[in-house]
Amino acid sequence: MTYRPPPATLADTFQRVAHQGLLRIDDPLLAANHFSGLLLWIPVNKAMFHGSPQHTQPQLDHYADPGVRAFLAAYR
Repeated sequence: MTYRPPPATLADTFQRVAHQGLLRIDDPLLAANHFSGLLLWIPVNKAMFHGSPQHTQPQLDHYADPGVRAFLAAYR
């Protein structure tokens, strides 16, 4: 089995969803990177640059929910 980095696997999923007419995606890999960035940017930067302790589930939800809404606003 060939290793596929997570954005590539996510891109495959986004491409399938786009073919179903649920998303408008011209470049599935770029969309996957946008999605990952929207979800991970804040918690990863806080951990890297501020030494933040482990995030709680409510904190992660606070970061993820608006990220998903932004992604859907751009790609739906």
